[in-house]
Amino acid sequence: MQVQTEKSDGGVVMGLSGECTIEHALEIKKALSEALDAHENLLLQLGNVTAVDLSFLQLLCWAHRNSVMMSKHIRLDSGTSTAFQNTIEEAGFVRPLGCKREFHRSCLWAAE
Repeated sequence: MQVQTEKSDGGVVMGLSGECTIEHALEIKKALSEALDAHENLLLQLGNVTAVDLSFLQLLCWAHRNSVMMSKHIRLDSGTSTAFQNTIEEAGFVRPLGCKREFHRSCLWAAE
C-alpha cells in the first residue's frame, strides 16, 4: 500500500494504491488524519487500489464523520478502481442517502 499526497488549490489530493486492507489500517488512518488536520479539502484518488476490505470502508466513514465535525470536506475522485467499487457494492455501502449524521449531502456512499 502506498500513499501519495499533493497539495492542490484549496486542499490536498491523496492517492492510495495497492492493498487497502486491515494490514495497512493504521498507516491509512494516520495519513487521513494528518491530511484532515492540515487541510480544508481532501480529495481521495482510489483508481490504483487493488484490494479493499471492510476496515478500509470503515476508515473512510470515520474520516468523513471527522471532516463533518471539523467543518471540512472529503470526497472521492470519480475514477475509483474496480476492486473498490465491487467491495462497496458487496458490503452494502452504496445507498440513496447518507447516514443520519449527514447534514451536508456529502456522504461518500450516497448515490449521485
